Amino acid sequence: MLHGIIGNPFVTTPFLRFETDSGSSLDPVFTTSGSASFQWISPDGTISTGATPSAALDQIGAYVVKCSNWSDITRLDIRTDNLIILENLHVFAATITRLDCQNNSLTVLDVSSLTAIKKIYCQGNSIASLDVPLSAVLDTFLCLNNGMSQAAVDNILAGLVATGASNGNADLSGTNAAPSAAGLTNKGLLETAGWTVTVTA
Repeated sequence: MLHGIIGNPFVTTPFLRFETDSGSSLDPVFTTSGSASFQWISPDGTISTGATPSAALDQIGAYVVKCSNWSDITRLDIRTDNLIILENLHVFAATITRLDCQNNSLTVLDVSSLTAIKKIYCQGNSIASLDVPLSAVLDTFLCLNNGMSQAAVDNILAGLVATGASNGNADLSGTNAAPSAAGLTNKGLLETAGWTVTVTA
């Protein structure tokens, strides 16, 4: 349970939430295009400031992050941080262009609202399924080694086709299932549009 949250006015404005199962090596990095400021609520309810308040990021549990202007954020790098939850990515609206959340323990990831995203790195998690954002500028989608089912892989391939993006790189291989015949058809459509697409054989 995230102590200090109930009744706290801090969370009445848009916030990002993530949870970790380890109290070490947590070092999320926000890249900004302006002068956004940050406030954090740690699992014990402590409020701290700064883009990455390292002294406060050593607890197991859920963190809440508030930003003075989420539209200033162009990239979130939170890879290899023992994450089990990453929620409320919609706070970035249509401004974030790159998300690095690979090599964690995420089972759910909602990137559907990231309509300006160019690069998504979510490999090495346990994400069961994923809806591809409708971003015509998407050019990198690395989702290998998530243990996805055939239906989930097919859904991603169809989603990538639906973006209308071209000349990209998508990797859905590794521990993910091989696509069905319909998925392979969409793979072919992407390759015709200049994509390099890697799937499990």
